[in-house]
Amino acid sequence: MEGVEDIPGPVLAEGLKWDWQGFPDFLDALERMPRTIDVAAQIPHYPLRVYVMGERDQRAQDDLRRDGARPFRRD
Repeated sequence: MEGVEDIPGPVLAEGLKWDWQGFPDFLDALERMPRTIDVAAQIPHYPLRVYVMGERDQRAQDDLRRDGARPFRRD
């Protein structure tokens, strides 16, 4: 996060507890933190889709790649 968000490492270390591993753990960590403002968490669409759909999503993606390329193939 230092490189991406340009937040100094010491600030991150002092301001946040990194005692979580996944999104559910992160939400639990937020719940435990005292705060004076509301918090909204965002999650990217694709990882959520893979988590929910699993293998079905991978098969659908493979089909889209195969079928999407069909007009350009010279069979």
